[in-house]
Amino acid sequence: MTVSAADALVKGTGPQMDLARRIRMRKRLGAKLPDAGKLENAILSHEVAIISMWRYAFDTSAESRATKARFHALCSDCLDLLKALPEPEDRTEWIQHRLKVISYAYLGERW
Repeated sequence: MTVSAADALVKGTGPQMDLARRIRMRKRLGAKLPDAGKLENAILSHEVAIISMWRYAFDTSAESRATKARFHALCSDCLDLLKALPEPEDRTEWIQHRLKVISYAYLGERW
């Protein structure tokens, strides 16, 4: 998958990013949360794009600087979406969720 194809894959997920921000605010306020299905679909599209751009993650060449920045931005957006989801109750799923959050924080350079 090319970089432009990866960008096309996540194009249109802006409303889900806004939804993620609203959900995080509602979580802080203790309000009822909406269904997370749209967020999960946005996360999936981001993950597919991130996997397709993986070779740029640690590339140090000057030619791929913009693509590397796009990779980090996708990981950062995915982190925001993941943080908006409710914590899973199952212990195994909770561990997987936390590992994803940590991974995207690292890859999105948001330590």
